[in-house]
Amino acid sequence: MPKKLSWNPNYSVGEPTLDAQHQKLMGLCNRLSTCLADNDERANAMFFEILADLSAYAREHFETEESILRACKYPRLTTQEADHAEYERHVREFLASARGSVLDKADLLKLMTNWWRDHILIADMDYRNHVVAFNQASHQPAAAPFRHDK
Repeated sequence: MPKKLSWNPNYSVGEPTLDAQHQKLMGLCNRLSTCLADNDERANAMFFEILADLSAYAREHFETEESILRACKYPRLTTQEADHAEYERHVREFLASARGSVLDKADLLKLMTNWWRDHILIADMDYRNHVVAFNQASHQPAAAPFRHDK
């Protein structure tokens, strides 16, 4: 079983909205792990319910992240967009291959946990300095006007 994800302040990408979303995504991955031990109908239904929540929230997060990166004029936005599309493709393919056979919940959880951990710690860290610099520049007070009488 993959290790549970836990938030560490070092995972911050410099944008509170995205950090909060990353924490929620980690929590949803962890909730999936609570459904692994049992294969009864109730546990499987809960697993798919959490998976649906995770997928919907991932889409929302990707839209938010891409919007923020677009506003910041992040130069590697297309790479982020491609990573997001790849994640969604992996999940779709995994679920499609599981149709008609037994779903390996442990493998799916491992895919989700590893992807989110790696995406946050590698791909998203790549934009951290860019977002922090943009936010700092956006919150700088306007320069005082030059006074001629001094």
